[in-house]
Amino acid sequence: MSAEPIMEPIMEPVAPKPQPQVDPIDLLSKLESASPMPIRPEYVEGTAYVPPQPDENHNDGIGELYLQFRTAGVHLVGFGSGFRAADKDGATTALVAPDFSVRRRKASELDESYRKAHRGWYPVDMLALVGEVTSTNHETDTGPTLRTYAAAGIPVYVLIDRHAKTAHC
Repeated sequence: MSAEPIMEPIMEPVAPKPQPQVDPIDLLSKLESASPMPIRPEYVEGTAYVPPQPDENHNDGIGELYLQFRTAGVHLVGFGSGFRAADKDGATTALVAPDFSVRRRKASELDESYRKAHRGWYPVDMLALVGEVTSTNHETDTGPTLRTYAAAGIPVYVLIDRHAKTAHC
């Protein structure tokens, strides 16, 4: 018995072409425009995340904290702004909108230019402290959000657990 030689060329396996990376800012913009109600999605640990709509108790808690910081003389406290973290190559690693924050500095012209270039997201290095008031998704605040803030180099993370009526730092 003899075997016939294989005359067809052996094809080398072809590696799949890398898919183009979607800028997380583009992804979140599409989520915002597709939503029937105003939302501020975040990008945490490689995943787009839409926090639950805050209720009145949540907003009251943030308002009380804001007033306490201001009364204590902390004038760089704020809420409602979004912040962008990037790796050393400039790629977006996180887009976060903390419930409240304390900035290291007032926004400079450079910070405002950065915000315009990144469609509404300030640089994360402006932050000295971030805080979250728990919502219905407590696990996100104590897991991915906590890790994201730590990876972004924000030194202080405050979590107000309004269900347990405790604060954690």
